[in-house]
Amino acid sequence: MNEADILQTLAEVGIALTGFTGIVVAVARRSRGDWTPVELGQLHDLLWTSLVVVFFSFLPIVLVRALTPETTWRLASAALTLMELVFFSHYWWRGFHFFRTKTPMPVWGVRIGFIAIPLQFASVVAKGAVAFGSWLHLAPFIYLASLLLALAAAGVNFVYLLLPRGPRAA
Repeated sequence: MNEADILQTLAEVGIALTGFTGIVVAVARRSRGDWTPVELGQLHDLLWTSLVVVFFSFLPIVLVRALTPETTWRLASAALTLMELVFFSHYWWRGFHFFRTKTPMPVWGVRIGFIAIPLQFASVVAKGAVAFGSWLHLAPFIYLASLLLALAAAGVNFVYLLLPRGPRAA
């Protein structure tokens, strides 16, 4: 399977997650407007991340038609890294706001964060290295792994929104 096939598959999964989000909103008891701030954040993250995966899955396919493969992976990695840095700054600001206002957070969400945050950090560093011309032999793998990690994050939010509200940490 080549990179274009994998990128197309990731885009299809991203589109499916975005579509199934409508089911979550329509079927869940939260459809009556009974959303906590954390759940609204997760819904936002789910939609945003899914659409980002779709866009960034197609970006290298389009760029490679006009640029060399090396330039394509460098530019796509730089663009994805910049987008992730913007998202992370929003994510950290929201987390700080929740902490400051003592908004209850899901216990499992805090635990998953201990795994996800280092992986995301490593992803940003690796894509940044590719953008600056290092690790070019690993560029497709790093880029695809980053998109897969983003899909996993969207999937976690999707599953959480389907589950009934459980115990929360203060």
